[in-house]
Amino acid sequence: MKKFVLMALMMSAVLMGACNKTVRLNKEINVEATISDDKEFVSNIYGCYDWFETSITLDEYLDAPNCTGNIASVTNIFQVQDAIGEGYDVQVIFIGHSPDMQVEVNDGWWSEDYPMDYVKLTYNQAYDRLCKANIPKPHSRQCVLRKQVGPYPCNPQYIFGNTHRQVYVDAITGNVSANNPAFTPPQLE
Repeated sequence: MKKFVLMALMMSAVLMGACNKTVRLNKEINVEATISDDKEFVSNIYGCYDWFETSITLDEYLDAPNCTGNIASVTNIFQVQDAIGEGYDVQVIFIGHSPDMQVEVNDGWWSEDYPMDYVKLTYNQAYDRLCKANIPKPHSRQCVLRKQVGPYPCNPQYIFGNTHRQVYVDAITGNVSANNPAFTPPQLE
């Protein structure tokens, strides 16, 4: 039944898009609003879910002299599961905003991150911490909010950068570092 409801919602969005060319939800993208709206969307269709990641693409490169942190797109990633006999049907749901909304549902597991349930810093607060830190900014337009799987437990992180260089902003404490806390042993006090 849940799959039918999701398909009906997606088909109505496609039909509306066919008539209007695009399904425009808003003119500006707000990270926290997309997370909240997408959590509600997934909850209404599936009930229980895990939120794993929020990927943000900026309008400009982080190391550009006039980078404002404005957002070009946001994608939220969730995992849901339904009991089927003695097993489970597991799906990963990608909900993109650019600012139009796109939903993609794939069978399988999300295995790169731990589920997130609490984030204290907003994207704007994390971006502000990045800008104020005395640390080189990566040549990238990417930021991802995630709680990465690694040998050391850590809080969710706003990770600004790419495969060559990253800056980590702790989404709970606001600490800024060039070292991945999921792979850096905690310092003894």
